[in-house]
Amino acid sequence: MKIKIYAENAGFFGITLLFLLLFSSVACAWSLPFFHDKSNEEKNKQTNSLQIKFKVFGLPEAANKNAISWLNTEQKRKAYPLTQADVESIYEVGKQNILDAAQPFGFFRAKVIRSHLKKLNKHEWEADYYVAPGEALRVTHFSISITGAGAKEPFFQSSLQSLPLKQGQILETESYNDIKKNLNNIATQHGFLNGHFTTSVIRIDLANYTSEVELVYDTGSQYYFGQVFFKQNSLDDGFLQRFVQFKYGQDYSPDELLKLQQNLSATPYFQSVDVEPGVRNDTTNVVPIDVSLLPSKSERYNFGIGYGTDTGVRGTVGVTFPRITKSGQYFNTNFQASQIQTNLEARYVFPGQNPITQQYFIAASITQESPNTSEGHTQKMMVGKNNLWYGWKSTLSLSEQFDQYSLRGDPWLASQLLLPQLTLNKSVFNDPIFPTSGHSMTFTLRGASEAIASSTSFIQTELSGNYIFSPTKLSRLLIRGDFGVTVVNDINTIPLSLQFFAGGSDSVRGYGYEDLGPGKYLMVGSVEFQHQIIEKWYAAVFYDAGNAVNSLTNPEGSAVGVKQQGIDLSVLLKQSVGIGAVWVSPVGPMELTLAKPLNDPGKSYSLQFSMGAGL
Repeated sequence: MKIKIYAENAGFFGITLLFLLLFSSVACAWSLPFFHDKSNEEKNKQTNSLQIKFKVFGLPEAANKNAISWLNTEQKRKAYPLTQADVESIYEVGKQNILDAAQPFGFFRAKVIRSHLKKLNKHEWEADYYVAPGEALRVTHFSISITGAGAKEPFFQSSLQSLPLKQGQILETESYNDIKKNLNNIATQHGFLNGHFTTSVIRIDLANYTSEVELVYDTGSQYYFGQVFFKQNSLDDGFLQRFVQFKYGQDYSPDELLKLQQNLSATPYFQSVDVEPGVRNDTTNVVPIDVSLLPSKSERYNFGIGYGTDTGVRGTVGVTFPRITKSGQYFNTNFQASQIQTNLEARYVFPGQNPITQQYFIAASITQESPNTSEGHTQKMMVGKNNLWYGWKSTLSLSEQFDQYSLRGDPWLASQLLLPQLTLNKSVFNDPIFPTSGHSMTFTLRGASEAIASSTSFIQTELSGNYIFSPTKLSRLLIRGDFGVTVVNDINTIPLSLQFFAGGSDSVRGYGYEDLGPGKYLMVGSVEFQHQIIEKWYAAVFYDAGNAVNSLTNPEGSAVGVKQQGIDLSVLLKQSVGIGAVWVSPVGPMELTLAKPLNDPGKSYSLQFSMGAGL
């Protein structure tokens, strides 16, 4: 950028983990002073040195912040420890620093009308400056033009319709730089790799207090995607080419390269992925793409341990064989165990024609569960397809399922189901660890028929959703709901693994895990408000309501139902209120809550722990 001025003289591990982390943080903080290093010596010099606190009055907020930044930078330029002479020198130079810091915001006639320096204590001084900003300089004449091969392209022309700086507006350097940055970004995104400004100048006449902005951008020639070269020997090149979503001769775009890198990195095949443009051909305007791939190990193991009040202590052990064949088929198995459930699953995956959005799989699993007074054993064989469709993740599957189960201590029953199922899921959020805005939705539809290799006929559907937004910068509001319906003649013919329950740290707090139910109808809703108290710590208040019942008018068959005609929601829904403390850990938020049921006077307060992003 050129500025010409015409004027004279112008210038996770659950609750235990929380306490262990807190203790270790305090212990580390206590022990650190016993270690001696140069960084501590430097800090001690600064602590014992004289320090200046700066205050600037009269400038708008943005210009004020810039002035304070300039003053602090001037102070840091001096060698520590500062002397009183240094303090006085910094104070005097600071007057000009403030005037210079105000100019990028259009204040070229600003004046420091008064200032004073005072000593606060042995080590601290305060420098106060009172500024008259004067009239802001406005753009008297503004011109911008685009030349070159892409001058008439709609994306360039539309960018000229919403410029952050125009004639008559205050001359702000940031807006001027934003125009330049935006044009360069547009050019790069559409393959104009040699785009540049042939003219970019601001002319300022302080005597007449006028300014002119002139910009001329030459797009240069447009470049296109060439051939993609994969540097690896672990998978078929033809299979890897199916990950490439752009075509030879398509307009070059770095966004497409980023997508390719992300898509390859999301697979289990590689330890590292590097996607880079090759040497471009300025004659044909073609850019080849080089993809360097480092294969992952032939076996990948994962281990995990945790704790929650719903599950108790839990652990996970898994292994993945990422390259069974050179066409991308892979196998994984996973074993999970907790005090209420044990599950062993094996899955073989076949990539589809588009391996990014399509996968086929064969799976088998064995599950044992004992929530509350119920108990069940499930064996399942499954085939299915995963697909990505307009941001929705869908899974269509068919499973042969064998169950033995006892509901609430009743006699053991057995079932056999040929079970087709459709699951749709979509999640959008601004942060995978601790989102402050976002939403998710999951829809499930399944069913069976006695006419087709099943011991009962039923249809079951469930819809669950979460919504998070931030009413203020220091708070967030979490809203969630879960609704389900089972259409069946006899609910007892539905195995434990497919029954609806409510209650627990992720359902209706104040009740134990799956205390409410089973039932044909599931209704759960929750509203929680969290507000930041100190960094990484939030206080929470919440209201939960829900139940799993067999009738919306008379939940006679429900384990917690009341035999009463014309029952209303205040009796049908179990409600609770409570408070909580949330710690935003590096692996996600951990929450400890204290909840009290409202319409079960005999139940006492419940202390519950959970972790997860809430989506």
